[in-house]
This record gives sequence, structure tokens and C-alpha cells, in this order.
Amino acid sequence: MLEKLEKWLFTPAKTLQDKAQITATAFLVNMLYLVSIVALLTLINEQEAWQYKAIFYGCILAPLWEEMAFRVLPVMVARQFSDKLIIPVLGISAFLFGWGHGQGPNSLLIQGVGGILLSVVYVKTNYSYWSVVGMHALWNFWLYFLT
Repeated sequence: MLEKLEKWLFTPAKTLQDKAQITATAFLVNMLYLVSIVALLTLINEQEAWQYKAIFYGCILAPLWEEMAFRVLPVMVARQFSDKLIIPVLGISAFLFGWGHGQGPNSLLIQGVGGILLSVVYVKTNYSYWSVVGMHALWNFWLYFLT
């Protein structure tokens, strides 16, 4: 089973259209998941009036640095040793990504699962930093404006 997962995950998308489809599909799955999990969980802190500063940090700066810290750098280090380390490293990274958002188990259910999907997009798009930054930015934009 793990071998099939590795084969599927490590076969990169060949065309720009394939990369876009993988990114869009993962984004839509992520949004459906988010909508359903948010329906089950109450938001602990509701935001007050929209603040441009928070939107700038959440939709631009956070995706740029979080993707570098939680996907790009860990995978670069793992690939230096063995491609077999990529899946465990991405699993640990997704856990830390979720837990680091500060709401404990709730963050694991939302951002942790989002981190797994971002990891899949990252690997399937042949380690495209901009694919995951774009998806992450859209995810955060969705949170700010549509939920």
C-alpha cells in the first residue's frame, strides 16, 4: 500500500494543465473539508472589523514564509538523505503546521489536514513553491472573506 502511495505521490505532473488541475482539486477538497469542519467546530475567536494588516499578513506573508518553513526546507533536507524520508517529514511537518496555529486539536483538524493537502500539491507539482503558496493564499483568503 505504501509503495502505491509513494509511486503516485512521486510521479510529478507533466504539464502545466495537470499541475493546475491537481492544485485546483486539492484546493476544492480542502475547502469542502474546511466548510464541514467549521460547521462542527465553533470559532474560538471571532475577528472584529476586517483589518487590512491582518489580511496582508494572512494572505500574503504567512503563505510565503509558512510554505518555505513547513514544506520547502524540510523536503530539501529530506531529499539530501533519501526520498524515502519525504513522506515522514511531510507528515511531521503537517502536524507541526497544524499544531503551530495555536488552537490545539482544532488546529490539527483544520490546518493540519490543510498541511497534508498542501504537501501533496507540493510533491505532485514537482516541488513547485508557487503552487502551494497560491493554494495557501487562497485558503487564507477563503477564511477571511467567505467563512
